[in-house]
Amino acid sequence: MNHCSNNKNISYLEYIKKPFKRLPIYQFWYQIYYVEMNRKISDLNHSKRIIYDDLEPYSIIYAAHFKDKVVATIRLIESEQMLNSKYNLMLQSVTKNNYIFLTKLMVSKNFRCLGLGCNLLVQAEKFANLRGKKTIILDCNDYMVPFFLKNGFCFTNITTVKSPHYGDVYLLKKEI
Repeated sequence: MNHCSNNKNISYLEYIKKPFKRLPIYQFWYQIYYVEMNRKISDLNHSKRIIYDDLEPYSIIYAAHFKDKVVATIRLIESEQMLNSKYNLMLQSVTKNNYIFLTKLMVSKNFRCLGLGCNLLVQAEKFANLRGKKTIILDCNDYMVPFFLKNGFCFTNITTVKSPHYGDVYLLKKEI
C-alpha cells in the first residue's frame, strides 16, 4: 500500500462517541482549520480552541496517532444520522439515503504525503461495507479535489454548492 501503513510508530484508533473523549480530535481540527489554514468557519469555539458541529457526537471518528498525538483524522456518519443536520439539505440534491458522509479528512502538516489520508480512506470503505452502504459522499475544497479523484471519487456535479459551515465546496462520491 504505502510506506506509512507499515510504520510501527503510527497507530489508528476509533474514538468513542463521548465529547470529552473526543477533545483531542476537536482540538486537532481547530489547529488545522483555524491556526494552520486560517479558515473562518462557523463551528469554532475560540475559548476552548475546538471545532464542534451538528454532526457530533453521532459520527464515527478514526485518527492516526504518532507518539500519543493526533496527526490525522477522518469522520464518517451514516445518512440516517444526518436527518437533523444542516448538511442534509446540501446532500439531498445528490443522493437519497443509504450513504456514508465523509468529512474532516485532515493530516498534520509534518505527516502529509506519507499515506495517512489513503489509509484513512481505506478505513472509511471498510466502515461503509460493514454498515451495508454502497456510496461514500464527501464535501471538499478545490485543493483537495485531485487527492479524492486519485482515490476513486468522482464529482456529483461540476459546480460548487454552499456548505452550511464551510462556504463553497465540491461534492464527490465513490461507489463501493
